[in-house]
Amino acid sequence: MARWSRWLARCDAYGSTFRTEPNILLDGKGTLARYAGWLAEKQRKRRLQEVQEQLRGQVGQLIQAAEQDARAQLIQARATYQGGFQRLLLLAALSLGIALSMDFWLSRTMRQALSAVSGALNRLVEGDLRVQCDYRRNDEFGRVAQDVNRVASNLRDALAQLGRTSAEQGRIAHCNAGSCAEVRQAEMVGEQQALCGRYLT
Repeated sequence: MARWSRWLARCDAYGSTFRTEPNILLDGKGTLARYAGWLAEKQRKRRLQEVQEQLRGQVGQLIQAAEQDARAQLIQARATYQGGFQRLLLLAALSLGIALSMDFWLSRTMRQALSAVSGALNRLVEGDLRVQCDYRRNDEFGRVAQDVNRVASNLRDALAQLGRTSAEQGRIAHCNAGSCAEVRQAEMVGEQQALCGRYLT
């Protein structure tokens, strides 16, 4: 038995020799040929099992690597999503802040402009022609303020011209009144002379 075991061990060790090198004694149909066939089949099965084990190990490693890659990609996708969402929230907050500050600035500017222009117009309506609108920005309200100032200046000039014309007409009227008085006096003197001439003759 021990001899057979040693012989089987040698056959296992040199199993590839039996498959690759033809042996005349083993090509027949006897016990040795069947034993050699059985041994070759056993070695093929063992090698097949080894290959299967290697493939199982490699497939397992591939599955683990794929799972690790999938986890890493999932983590990266979550991080990208969270980063994008945070950036979106930041941009929305920034846009809201800019919109609110612009709204505050515009409303304050419009209130200042409207109060300056309406104050100047109210004083102009009350008869104060010396009014000057102090709003001096280069925008629509600034142009309206310039127009209000121009209207006030034109009204002042028109009233000054009217005053000069009135004074001139007053002087002319006074001169006319003096001339009329002289003419009346001359007429009265002429009438008196005519009456006196009638009474004397």
